[in-house]
Amino acid sequence: MKRIMSIRVAVIVFAGLFALSVVPNAQAACSNKDLKGSFGMIWTGTRIDAENPGPRAGVGLLIADGNGGFSSSATKSTNGTIIEVTGTGTYTVNSDCTGSGAVTDSDGEVRSFNFVIIPLPQEVLCIQTDPGRVVTITLTKRYGM
Repeated sequence: MKRIMSIRVAVIVFAGLFALSVVPNAQAACSNKDLKGSFGMIWTGTRIDAENPGPRAGVGLLIADGNGGFSSSATKSTNGTIIEVTGTGTYTVNSDCTGSGAVTDSDGEVRSFNFVIIPLPQEVLCIQTDPGRVVTITLTKRYGM
């Protein structure tokens, strides 16, 4: 009898935990303040338009101020040519944790992007939205920096 009772209790506890895990978590609305701090950055993709087609990649650091502005420094490869760039830009975070932004690099390249913020550990997944570009970007929060 004790064993049957123990099994029933275990099944009830498991079912309760499972039910809680599938209920959507209530999340407060996002804002620009949710994108703040130092992020490692990596991107890869290609440019397919006629102006300067070919592969793109880069790695760097982005610092978001929580008020819609950021700065960056990166090493980027454009068709295999490696250069160091710095950049400044702006962003807007929507209440559903999606957003958009733009950056201008020291080499004169201007890029637009859309993103979604993924909490804990915080990542920001981005896609470049300029015509002729197929580039994705991942930002990962640097804690303790």
